[in-house]
Amino acid sequence: MKTLINYKVYKNGEEFLKDNKKILHKDITTKMQTAFFDLNASKFQSFDVEHYGFSVSLKEKKLLLLKCAPYNALIYGDRELSAEVAKLVIEYGVTVGNILGEKETVVAFLKEYQKLKPGTIENIHSMSIMALQKLSFSDENHSVFQCTSNDLEGLAVYYRAFYMELFNSDRSLDEIKEMIKGSEQSFYAYKINNTIVSIAAKTRESKDICCISHVYTTPEHRGKGYSARVVSKVCEELLNVKKIPYLYVDNNNPISNHLYLKLGFSYIVDQEQYNFKVIE
Repeated sequence: MKTLINYKVYKNGEEFLKDNKKILHKDITTKMQTAFFDLNASKFQSFDVEHYGFSVSLKEKKLLLLKCAPYNALIYGDRELSAEVAKLVIEYGVTVGNILGEKETVVAFLKEYQKLKPGTIENIHSMSIMALQKLSFSDENHSVFQCTSNDLEGLAVYYRAFYMELFNSDRSLDEIKEMIKGSEQSFYAYKINNTIVSIAAKTRESKDICCISHVYTTPEHRGKGYSARVVSKVCEELLNVKKIPYLYVDNNNPISNHLYLKLGFSYIVDQEQYNFKVIE
């Protein structure tokens, strides 16, 4: 008797999350790995070429693909079903572009897709997720503080510098201020002479995990332990309320990775960002 493969095309993110919550939230590690699914699905309102969700299942195996522009497409699950998901992408004529997930899963899917749609596959970014169970360093001077709306101007300067250095993004200060206005309390900072010199932020916070992002110290203040103080303060507060801190690290930046290992973080799983460019 032939085993049937089940396919599902989702009309919106609410339907996608309701149907796949069990696989996306099966344990803490998976929640960290699939946190972007929750975030992007919340912005997925209706199906079109750049906003879509697919699932393919066979017995206990399942592979999910979600895209909500302008964000990366996301893939998670059993890569043995990559060919079936690739067929759905072709059938519905949707775009892939940048895609994020475990390296083996992303590559398996893109190679199957490439068989059906000629294109080039390029690795854009190699990352890992690190998580913390026990903090091994603390800000004993209690010099790190949680930001308020009064810190908007200083935060915007550092937020802009962060994006310029990492992504070569040259957004204006006014644009940055509008982006972070209202979320100032998610940031923590360290000041020297009443001027912010180092920041970090809490993002994608849930009842049991929280991602730490936008860890940034300006070049002239690096190597002095300021980032360690800020990140440890955020971690300490999260651990006190029984939440596990986690973060994404650039595998090509051993300096920052060493900082997190010093604080007590350990590697959990890899995450790779690829780009698929269709050959016209």
